[in-house]
Amino acid sequence: MNSKEATYFEALTKGTGCTTYKFSNTPLEIPQAQFNNLNQAVRSMLDLVDTDAYFEQCKQRDFWSLPTVPMKDTDFHGCADFLLTEDGAKLIEMNINLPGKVGLMETLGKVAQKWIKNPKGMWTNLNFNEQLKLEVEAALPKSQKIAIVVSHLESSQVHGAHYQYFSEQLNQEGLDTTVVYANEIVAHEDGCSWNGTVFDGVINLVIPFVWESNQHEFKELTKLLQLQPDCIFPSPTGGMLGTKDLLNYLSSKRNEKGAEVWREKVLFAKSLNSFKTVAGLLEVLTPEQIVLKPFKDYGAEGVYVQPNQELIEDVFKNKKNEYMVQEYTESVAKKIDTESDEIVECHSVIYRIFFASKKPFGYQAYYLTGDLSGAYHSAPVMVIVK
Repeated sequence: MNSKEATYFEALTKGTGCTTYKFSNTPLEIPQAQFNNLNQAVRSMLDLVDTDAYFEQCKQRDFWSLPTVPMKDTDFHGCADFLLTEDGAKLIEMNINLPGKVGLMETLGKVAQKWIKNPKGMWTNLNFNEQLKLEVEAALPKSQKIAIVVSHLESSQVHGAHYQYFSEQLNQEGLDTTVVYANEIVAHEDGCSWNGTVFDGVINLVIPFVWESNQHEFKELTKLLQLQPDCIFPSPTGGMLGTKDLLNYLSSKRNEKGAEVWREKVLFAKSLNSFKTVAGLLEVLTPEQIVLKPFKDYGAEGVYVQPNQELIEDVFKNKKNEYMVQEYTESVAKKIDTESDEIVECHSVIYRIFFASKKPFGYQAYYLTGDLSGAYHSAPVMVIVK
């Protein structure tokens, strides 16, 4: 590994606090036509998600127990993950919440621009933080002092340095933010307070599914949601809209008018409850064609790819109400460089599109080299202009 490559990896770990994160200096190259087409597809899908019909469907599902509040445009902040295949990009997940490593985005682009010499295209994310600052100001127009509220649970402790880094980045853009643990805030009519400091706005980095499933741990945050829902960005109600049921919903709308722009990017998906028996399911998809996904998960926990029939029957018998089935598809493979100075073959390439107010504005690649919840490397995205 030469000194420039070593500096690239060092800049992405030391400075950002992402010391447990794996990176690759092999950029994902996206042709401009595909880049534009996927941006348009994400906007179109989010317009469909932002409808009364889908909101009411989600409320009727027994998936959500946090207070639900109306979604504003600025609450539609999250990411859409596409698996890159020989048959094009296929949507495998869409989360409607602020990703925990959002502070990495601009740094990933700028470090790539500085240390990876590749003149073939344009680097993405170079003004990500400026755009995000404008989104925060639009979502919290009256807020002067903002708390970045993060989970205090043990699983989040490793990310503490990155949360501080994210706060520093936003402060450099002119905001006034402070990182605060969720169990230390006190909610009141005007916002919340911590250690004698009053905040009139909150950037929420608590994963909605974690919040909802540990409500006793986040009672003051829930109280704040009830008292002042407009002071929280983005609303955790996005979690309700972003369960895997979203994949079922889009799949069911593929043949409707207006779906042309994204139809081929959405795989067949249905809730397990749609099938009366395992035999009925296997008439539609063979085990080799099946991916079982829990409606609510993060970090790919509980996802089963090409499960055998015994596992399918077990999930069907014991967790039928919690799962959906999605059609399996193979990803393109790719050889990548890593921080250990070796060429590694990854079996799956995921292209992540970040969106804010339903508009794409950030991009990242994930190269999977182990199982779904195991080793993956994050990499910058370059748009190839022809």
